[in-house]
Amino acid sequence: VFWSERDDRRWRIWGRRKQNGKWQSPVEVSGGGSNTFHRASASARGDVFVVWQSYRSGQSDVYLRWFHNGVWSPEFRVSDSPANDWEPAVAASADGAAYIAWDSYDRGNYDIFFRGFRDGKLSPIQPVTTSPRFQAHVAAAVDARNRPWLAWDESGVNWAKDQGFLIPTPLAAPIHQQRSVRVATLADGRWMEVAQPPRDVFPDEMRENAEHPQIAFDGGGSLDMIFRHWTRRNARTIGSPIEWENFLTRYDGRNWAAPAPLPDSAGSIEKHAALARDAHGDVWAAWMTDHRPFATMVPAKADIYCARLGAAPPASIGAESLVPFEEAPAEAIPVHAHEPENVRAVRGRTIQANGKHYRIYRGDMHRHTDVSQDFKYDGSLIEAYRYAMDSAAFDFLAVTDHQNGYDQEFTWWQNQKLVDLFFVDNAFVPLYAYERSVPYPNGHRNIVWAERGTRTLPISRAEMQGTEGAAKLYAYLRQSHGISMPHSSGTGQGTDWRDNDPEIEPLVEIYQGYRTSYEYERAPRAATALNPTAQKSGWEPKGFVWNAWSKGYKLGVQSSSDHWSTHISYACLLAENFTREGLVDAIRRRHTYGATDNIILDFRAQSNGKTYIMGDSFSAAVAPQYSVRVAGTGPILQIDLIQNRKFIYTTRPGTAQASFEFTDRGAEPGGTWTYVRVLQQDGQLAWSSPIWVRR
Repeated sequence: VFWSERDDRRWRIWGRRKQNGKWQSPVEVSGGGSNTFHRASASARGDVFVVWQSYRSGQSDVYLRWFHNGVWSPEFRVSDSPANDWEPAVAASADGAAYIAWDSYDRGNYDIFFRGFRDGKLSPIQPVTTSPRFQAHVAAAVDARNRPWLAWDESGVNWAKDQGFLIPTPLAAPIHQQRSVRVATLADGRWMEVAQPPRDVFPDEMRENAEHPQIAFDGGGSLDMIFRHWTRRNARTIGSPIEWENFLTRYDGRNWAAPAPLPDSAGSIEKHAALARDAHGDVWAAWMTDHRPFATMVPAKADIYCARLGAAPPASIGAESLVPFEEAPAEAIPVHAHEPENVRAVRGRTIQANGKHYRIYRGDMHRHTDVSQDFKYDGSLIEAYRYAMDSAAFDFLAVTDHQNGYDQEFTWWQNQKLVDLFFVDNAFVPLYAYERSVPYPNGHRNIVWAERGTRTLPISRAEMQGTEGAAKLYAYLRQSHGISMPHSSGTGQGTDWRDNDPEIEPLVEIYQGYRTSYEYERAPRAATALNPTAQKSGWEPKGFVWNAWSKGYKLGVQSSSDHWSTHISYACLLAENFTREGLVDAIRRRHTYGATDNIILDFRAQSNGKTYIMGDSFSAAVAPQYSVRVAGTGPILQIDLIQNRKFIYTTRPGTAQASFEFTDRGAEPGGTWTYVRVLQQDGQLAWSSPIWVRR
């Protein structure tokens, strides 16, 4: 038996053997790093092979250990890419070999890789796929002829790159939209696939919504495959029913059987079946269901089911059943060709002020998954982290599903577990979070903590009706050390700014990839009264951020995604240390800015011999001097210095790097809020948090 167990901030893989009716002492199988996603397989002669994904030095690789003649081997590093390698599979053959497969972001997209292991030695790595398509979630099996077989998911090109409400023709595939299953085998040193692909027998509605295959050979030689299928309606609208179910199909060397549903298997995306063959050659499956009814999609009590899949006629998959494996041509138009250099530049920038050193940490504080009832191509919890770590190269992520899934304990626990699972010391820091969705005039808010363990706060009828405000929420967050951030503020999900607690609510989402900008009416990427349909989800102009600042609210800004949208919203935090506590402290201090690309923005004020950075508040007897430095991802069209609803300085540099100083001699006595907006020639934007000055 093998399991993963959390030890402070890292995970270890453990194993335990039962022999002669007695359990032996547990053995730690994994080595250094933080270790997740393990699989094991045993050969007929009693060897056991365990593979897992291990995060070391900021990125993940695949490792292997071999249990042979009662002794564990040293660990073997199986993958060698400098990119993240994911979710390995392993299958043992009757002749003592093992075959390992995984997917890797090595080429800037996910591809399937393969490697054999025999007598303590690894064979060379083979790329199975080289297409720019999304190809991931591989499963492995070995047939009676000791041929390894692989099955995996495929989707489109430029997975999880630029798309959003204001991008009419995305050049990218969403995190989750179209999925199909591919099957291949290594026969006589060449990758082959079955002459009849599985999709040929799938009903039309399954051909683009079949995924996560699990495979095993039964004693008669048939290839059994269980896959997940998205059963849904209203495929093109938000709020589609969210129900995946398991289906079984078999390949006998000539045909795939029509998919048959496994009863009681409804649930979210990545609730995989597990397959095993017994001594009689029958394949058994075990799977999870949460009993969600199709009418409401509300998960109920979770259960585990187990069943024998039934006898199949004898099968023979010979050479005549196979054709060479080929990938259809696919074109991926490059998105942000210089993104790696831009990311390195952001991560390499240090901002020094008053003896403190700040680094810029980029992420998303508003990301949904299939836990949310209004799922729209958002993908699973695991794929949200893949997106953040690989496609967007973020430093942190807050998954903010609505009420963490109907205020249910299981979905809340699952979110907390994965926050811990994907923590990578000094490389990636997930936050504990959820979205509390109350309509206008109270407004939707994203809730964030540095510490785990706080359940969601149920929403009262009075809050939904707008007769009760945010006081109860603020008290709950003060007690649990949490933070609130309004979003979609100018929509029917927004607020008229009736409530604010500066200690609890330090930030607002000024821009959202799934919708628009909420800076002020007529601002870049914002709607207007003459064209309110340019603002998705309703027109409530009282919610524009200028109105909150004019009321005296000290709100910093950040930019995030919400549903569907990817790779165009960046919440940038200026933090002194790269921990959950350090990031949340930056949020509390409003040391933040929002952007639509990897733009570096450094906004400061000098006064009284001190330096203040964006988000700070101070008093001054003389005019402060503002300092602005920008490193864009392309030529900068315009930089605006905006104070109390007025544009007090504008420059048009026309270069990717720009800086200027401005002494604020025209400010009237009293309080001012001043911030910077950057607009590039390609339309990309950045907004600093204001600096507040009391004269």
